[in-house]
Amino acid sequence: MSKFAKESDVPKDLHGFEGVLEAARVDQLSPEDMDNYQDMLTAVKNEMRSARLYDLQQARKKGKAEGEAIGEARGEAKGRVEERSIIAKAMKDLDIPIEKISQASGLSLDEIAKL
Repeated sequence: MSKFAKESDVPKDLHGFEGVLEAARVDQLSPEDMDNYQDMLTAVKNEMRSARLYDLQQARKKGKAEGEAIGEARGEAKGRVEERSIIAKAMKDLDIPIEKISQASGLSLDEIAKL
């Protein structure tokens, strides 16, 4: 048994997994096999770390792209409102009735009156 378990900790019926349990007994590895085992564990840990880092980078890229899209949409909407206000102001300066300006621009009568 490995140094991490006592004989009494092993279930009596392993349902065909006896070979797996025997292969997992690292305490009986030769020094060379132990070095190879440790190298393999290090490689697996590094691969897992790299995979997590990659996932994190992809999540950041996705979040950044979504944030940029939201910001762009907000900027475009704000620009459209500003453009309507500029056009409504020009129409008001031409003495066009504010009711007509409201219909054409979509701005409220109060918004036009403040221009």
